[in-house]
Parts: sequence; structure tokens; C-alpha cells
Amino acid sequence: MASIYENARLVIAASRASDSSRGCFSSRVLSKISSRPFFVDQKTEGRSVAFYLRPEKQRLHMYYHPESKYNVRRNYRLPLLTRGWALQERILATRAVHFTSEELVWECRTHTVCECMALNPITGRAQSKEMWKNAIQQSGHHRFELWHRITKLYMSLSITYQSDCLPALSGLAKQMQANGAGDYAAGLWRANIFGDLLWAPGMNGRRVRAKKWRAPSWSWASLNNGIELFMGKITSVEELGPGYGASIGANPEASGSRIRIHLNLPSTEKQFPLKHIATQYATLENLHCPPSGQDATGQVASTASITISAPVFSATVKVKIRDGYPDRHISKNGKQLPFECDCTGDSPSEGCSVLCMWVGNFLQKPAILVLVESRGISGLPPTAGAYERLGIFSLFYLSKDIKTMIEWLVEAEIRTIKI
Repeated sequence: MASIYENARLVIAASRASDSSRGCFSSRVLSKISSRPFFVDQKTEGRSVAFYLRPEKQRLHMYYHPESKYNVRRNYRLPLLTRGWALQERILATRAVHFTSEELVWECRTHTVCECMALNPITGRAQSKEMWKNAIQQSGHHRFELWHRITKLYMSLSITYQSDCLPALSGLAKQMQANGAGDYAAGLWRANIFGDLLWAPGMNGRRVRAKKWRAPSWSWASLNNGIELFMGKITSVEELGPGYGASIGANPEASGSRIRIHLNLPSTEKQFPLKHIATQYATLENLHCPPSGQDATGQVASTASITISAPVFSATVKVKIRDGYPDRHISKNGKQLPFECDCTGDSPSEGCSVLCMWVGNFLQKPAILVLVESRGISGLPPTAGAYERLGIFSLFYLSKDIKTMIEWLVEAEIRTIKI
């Protein structure tokens, strides 16, 4: 389906329609200014021609302006564009005409314009369609930064069938691969794996794991759509040759099928005697993510897994009740740091043992994956010897507790963990 939109000469979008029965056309709602003529030309033969004006800027323009970044998830007047499938179709289409309730809007890879010209060729010049075209042709972190933006927006949109989560992005993933992005695994990229793992759901929306299997716990695709998603910010990148890259830390190295990155504490933490930590590594040992069907970028098999060697320390979960709600903390050596689970349904109980794996830096602060022994997700049984992701926490949110985290990292040991 994605290739149809990508190769079409023109895509006609009934953006105002709530479903396929509504069609493109609607009666325009006129303002008081535009409902009466501002000038009437009286012809000599007794005829008259009325001229009307309407406000230059329509209310829907903000959702087509470059600054909107395709963010229409809360706009009930453009229901088509709040759908997950429509995002890649809109980006892939070379040119599209949108039928809104107020006017027509033209979108192509160089301009976005409308009938009243408020979106003129200057203000509507650079937008997501053009940025996508340019970014996927670049090497290094630029294409992955844009992928993070697309992913964040996509997860805020709605899909009817949760099993469509990855297929509804497969067209964009194929374009990334065609431009050298490398191996794709359940919404993440092998060449950027240590940046892609640093996703975190926001507190808005229902953070719910998909009822039926569609992705492993380390992928954002294991959560239902309709949530706010934060992606790890890339702090530095070095190229490792065709198809390789690392997104966190400095001096990334690759050996065969392995990707390794240095784990460095920020310079502001140099007052602590932790020089040996700066020489530790996180290494991608294995990434196994076979498709469950013919589409290599679509649904994935339930055997998907990732194996990483990285600094790991053990801890337990402490639960406090605050305002009637459980407030969870990671506890070690009598000290605690707050922690949020990816999903409310995955919340561990008091005293639950967890592993904390340092896999990179989020906004230049150590980011820790919190893992628990496999219990089975989305209807699957537990996997012996494996772990599942519970969530992630970073010192970016805990600046006053940096010393506690550093004390924990001193005790971390390199372990190889399958997730």
C-alpha cells in the first residue's frame, strides 16, 4: 500500500472526513465578514456582480504550517490526519490535495499553499515532507533524529487495529533502508540501537502494553498507540562505515556484527573519582528480529530478542503510597531514586529484584534500562534465561541525586543480558 502513495502522481485526501462514507466535499462555514458582499458591481444591462471577502488566515492553517510538524492528533476537524496510517501516506506522497471544511490545501515536496494564500510559498516552504526527503539521503545521525521525531508523532496518533502498529510505518522504514540506514528491528535501527533504546512514554495517555504480541518489550511498538513518547537525544555520532553508527557517548567502535560505545560520565561529574567507568563499554552482541510474514519491516515474530553486554548493577523496587497512588523507587544500599514503569500493568511489587543496565546517555546524563526476569508480555509465556524491560530512568530528571547514581555505577559489572 505504501508504494501506491509513494508512486502516485497526485493523492486526494478527504482530510475533513471522519470515515470513508463522508467524502471530500462539505458546506463551507462562512464568517460574518465573508457572508455579505463588500462590493457590488452594477452592470448596465441591469445585472449585478457581488464580490466577497473572507479572513486571510483560516483556523486550520496551523496544522499545515511547517511549525506544526504534522501535529494534528487533537484536531477533530481534520480526523483523517489523526490516523496512524495517514502519516506515512502523507509523507510518502509526492503531492497531495487536502479537502478541509474551509478550503483546499496543496502539499508537495517543496511547498504548502492554500486557496486564501495565507500559506504562501515562503511560509509554507520547508515542512516535514521536504525534511524527510532530505534527511533520509544523509548519512549519520540526521536520518535517525528525524526517525525519532516521526516515531514520537506516530505514537500519538490513533490506529484501529493495534496489530497494524509496525506495518503502518513500514513504507517509511523501507525508504530509510533504501538510503543506507541498515538493519531494522521492530521500529529501531541496528546502526543507532543505543540511541533508539532510550525511549520513554510520557505521563499523558494510557500506558498500556498491547494485549496481543506485536513487539518485544525493548521496542516502543510493544505499547498501544495514543501515548506521548520521548526519544533519547543523540549527544554525539561517529560513522563506522556503511550501515554502522553509534549515537551515544564518544569513540564508538564496530567489530564484525557488534557495535560498541564508550560510556562516559558528563564532564560536570569529573570531581568524582570514576575514571575507570569512562573506559567501560556497552556492546550489542546480537539482534534477532525476524518478521512474522513476508514484509521484512512489518510485523515481527515472537522470538525477537536483543543481547547486550553493558555495566549492570542489581537493585530492588520500593513502593510508597502517595495521594492514594503507588510511587515506585529503585533501591540499593539504603538509597532510593524514583522510577516510572513503561506500562501501568507491568508495575512490580515491593521488593521485586531488578537489573539496572547502563546503555547510554539521555541529554548527557546516564540512562539506565530497568530489567526484570521474563514474565511474558502480550499473551506470551516467560522466556527462560531472558529479561524484559520495565522502564528507563535518567539523571536528567534527578540532578540532585547524581552522587547516588554514581555510587551505584561504581559497583556495576559488565554482564551479557538477553532481553
